[in-house]
Amino acid sequence: MLDIGPVELAEIFESCMRMADIQCRAKGVTLIRIVEGDDFGIIADGERLRRLFDNLIGNAVKYTPRGGKVEAQLARQDDAILFHITDTGYGFDTNVARQLFNKYHRLPGQASLKVAGTGLGLAIAREIVTAHGGSITGYSDGPNLGATFNVQIPVGGAARESEKTGVPG
Repeated sequence: MLDIGPVELAEIFESCMRMADIQCRAKGVTLIRIVEGDDFGIIADGERLRRLFDNLIGNAVKYTPRGGKVEAQLARQDDAILFHITDTGYGFDTNVARQLFNKYHRLPGQASLKVAGTGLGLAIAREIVTAHGGSITGYSDGPNLGATFNVQIPVGGAARESEKTGVPG
């Protein structure tokens, strides 16, 4: 169940980026943050969105080798918040893109074997985004060509989802 209320998403984003910066420095990965706009107020579950950012940013850092780059962007477009995360990491074959958000799914290949994980992070990310009335997609040009994940969350999405299902946030 969501704990819905007013949330300043830019504050959550910055907090997650500070934690990721520590990981990136230790790993030798360049972290770039881009914030476009200044109105990131949203009706949502702030702790769930923190978990969303942590999962997506953490994956990008985890799957990017030393010397690579991770870029996270937060933007406001009309009545939606957009979050994009791009890395120069291991990437994935386009034919597995649909499976990325399945529980316990791990990418095949040697590169992913080097990284510890349960295969739950992206499934949790999708559940959080869906509960907020949004969408999430993942894209890569192929193995060793990096990955991009795009999230769109309506500003009042969690409140609208709660109204549709009759389940209070």
